[in-house]
Amino acid sequence: AFDLDGNLMAADRIALEPQRYANKSPAMLGEFNALGVLYVFSQKLHPAELVEAVRASPNDDDQTVSGVSELPNGAGISARILGNSAYAVDLARTVAWNAARLALIGAPAPNLRKA
Repeated sequence: AFDLDGNLMAADRIALEPQRYANKSPAMLGEFNALGVLYVFSQKLHPAELVEAVRASPNDDDQTVSGVSELPNGAGISARILGNSAYAVDLARTVAWNAARLALIGAPAPNLRKA
């Protein structure tokens, strides 16, 4: 990710290599079937505050595990979510996104699902 002046703010690399590792290998997804990532870039809140808000968000399912950390250069945060299904990962990502939006702008995440 680059800022508006073209300076590198943060770089992240996820290298999943199914041709090299079995899907259930710890080098891949381990016991899980799906991976999701959420990046939040903002200077409105200190990244530590944003991490805390996302970590405190209610996620009472037993289908996912997640981790949230600060991006370098005060750029924002990154959340990674592993789950048993893409649906479970998407729900957990939405909970995290909602928490980040509430912390940053006081508004929940919009519902992107089509009726």
